[in-house]
Amino acid sequence: MADSHNIHDMEAVSTADLLAYRQSIQHLAASSQHRYLAVIKLFFAWALDTGIIAKNPAAGLRLPKAASNRAPVFITLDETQAFC
Repeated sequence: MADSHNIHDMEAVSTADLLAYRQSIQHLAASSQHRYLAVIKLFFAWALDTGIIAKNPAAGLRLPKAASNRAPVFITLDETQAFC
């Protein structure tokens, strides 16, 4: 955030900054987005618990749902003819 938003203090990070970051990683797979944002949420929760920050800007940040690793199953025309 220091490079892109000129933010050098954790107290200065806002939820809007985190939402902008989430928008900037939209090109990544949902599972990667989920992992990156989960780490950010855990980091800010830790900072709040240890008293480093007074408010957690990531508390309301929603994580994207990661796509299932299973391939979809399709019924082919040959399989449907076997049931007739």
